[in-house]
Amino acid sequence: INQIGNGLVVALATRDRAEIEKRFALMPADDVIGRPLNSTMMALLDDETKARETLHNWLKEPNYQTPTHHLIMAQWAAYFGDPELALELLKSLQGRQLIANFSWRQLFKDMRKLPGFKDLMRDIGLVDYWSATGKWGDYCHPVGDDFECE
Repeated sequence: INQIGNGLVVALATRDRAEIEKRFALMPADDVIGRPLNSTMMALLDDETKARETLHNWLKEPNYQTPTHHLIMAQWAAYFGDPELALELLKSLQGRQLIANFSWRQLFKDMRKLPGFKDLMRDIGLVDYWSATGKWGDYCHPVGDDFECE
């Protein structure tokens, strides 16, 4: 994801409509992956139900089964209040580095509270790393024999 895309993600986390529209307007018109998804979601900013329905339908679309598509969809799922779908989409990303990088964005704060997120952190080896080094970072911390994330 590029700087322009990052700007949109930051704007989504703030829920500032004017900033979201400003950041979307900066996205290149020739972005054949992100533009169609983002354009559809922008048109649905005032219809959370339809946006969530559309995101779930996209899971069945063969043309939308790339890591880039799933990352964009995860961001919109988080924005529209579907942290379970956001988690499902992030789980599908190939590679621990991608998952670890994008999981900590402010936009995904509700997703990090899900039990499945803890399972994902175990699956990609972060819990073992945190436990071994004591470096738990900013969003997760040990609680007895377990841990929790914010």
